[in-house]
Amino acid sequence: MRVRWHWKLRRILAALFAAFVCFCPASLAQDGELDPSQPKDITANAIIERFAAKEREWKQLREQYTFRQSVQFQAMDGDQVVGEYRQVADISYVQGKRVKTVVLAPQSSIVLSPEDVDDLETRASFTISNQDFQIVKNKGKSVPDIRIVKKKKVQENLFPQFATWREQIGKYWFPTFSSADDTLPFRTGDVRIKQVLKFTDYKKK
Repeated sequence: MRVRWHWKLRRILAALFAAFVCFCPASLAQDGELDPSQPKDITANAIIERFAAKEREWKQLREQYTFRQSVQFQAMDGDQVVGEYRQVADISYVQGKRVKTVVLAPQSSIVLSPEDVDDLETRASFTISNQDFQIVKNKGKSVPDIRIVKKKKVQENLFPQFATWREQIGKYWFPTFSSADDTLPFRTGDVRIKQVLKFTDYKKK
């Protein structure tokens, strides 16, 4: 069964941050859980300001690394896979421009638009902050969901909830795994989709 979707995903993310501030990174490795308590002596706005102030630093740091990116996108009918997109690529940055070298790309049974692929590959890259405030997990989705009626035909672009995890590499935390498993309520019927992104082999140039 060939499934064709051209989902024009938006890169504006509604980030539902859950337990994203880690004061003691070592406790994460030991216990596998984050401390959900609120940080003391600092406001939420001050934390956000620290993240924003570190965005440029993060982008500059990322350009010093290469890594391997693995993408898997599946359309499901219950537990049965009815369409799949897969790709493995090596990522590097040259003068601030992201360069992707594809190393594995099996024939896909789902057609994704360039916007789909761009959103899928880049949404995991959020700002990271200094040594005391590290984003280690975030949840969210691309918004808004889009329903456009043209000549009695409805164009739907619905987006899944996803979660992204980071691991500490040197001083900073880098995205290493992102996944989604969500059922999207299209007018023609519910569609379950699964997505897995892996980022491995981070190497400084």
